[in-house]
Amino acid sequence: MLDRDPATRLGTNGAQEIKQHDFFADINWQKLNARKYKPAFRPQVANSQDTSNFDEEFTSEKPQDSFVDDSSHLTCLDNQFEGFSYRGDPMGSIQVGSLMNRVTASGGEFGVASLPKFGTNGGGSSLRPTRRWDNHE
Repeated sequence: MLDRDPATRLGTNGAQEIKQHDFFADINWQKLNARKYKPAFRPQVANSQDTSNFDEEFTSEKPQDSFVDDSSHLTCLDNQFEGFSYRGDPMGSIQVGSLMNRVTASGGEFGVASLPKFGTNGGGSSLRPTRRWDNHE
């Protein structure tokens, strides 16, 4: 998966190529998709704010920002990736317009025609989104 050439990278030809890799040979994909595998551990969680499954050593720490005064350690980290480089497509990995075409083609409530206008709450100059939905016709 770290192959620099996308044409030879595992998964280039779709998810099936990854599923057929020897690493995943013991996985029954139909059983996995049907959620028939029993998890080895299923934590008890009371709600979305429940941190009881984390050690108090960490949950009792006072949050603080971490600032780096010396960047010399970054050179050491960069050396771990010697021989690798990033060559991104200058236009990104999504064809221009394809994302918006998918959104509008879905006919969902998030089509371009139903996006709210910002800063147009009755002629004011506020930058807050309005609750009114415009058709942009």
